[in-house]
Amino acid sequence: MINISITIDVKNPGEVAANHGIPGFVPQDLIRGKVESEIKSTIIKKLKVALADELRRNGVKCNMNIS
Repeated sequence: MINISITIDVKNPGEVAANHGIPGFVPQDLIRGKVESEIKSTIIKKLKVALADELRRNGVKCNMNIS
């Protein structure tokens, strides 16, 4: 079993939000939550692909639940 814990603290949520097309007039807390959620989602997707590829190369079948 592998346990992974990811904590994200966006220092400039307004700038990051603008890069992701989130309007700037949204309250900072909402922007921060949305941006952090998007970043986590992207990390999880890429992590699943990387893990599955590595396991497949080693002839391992697995079930993953990463959230």
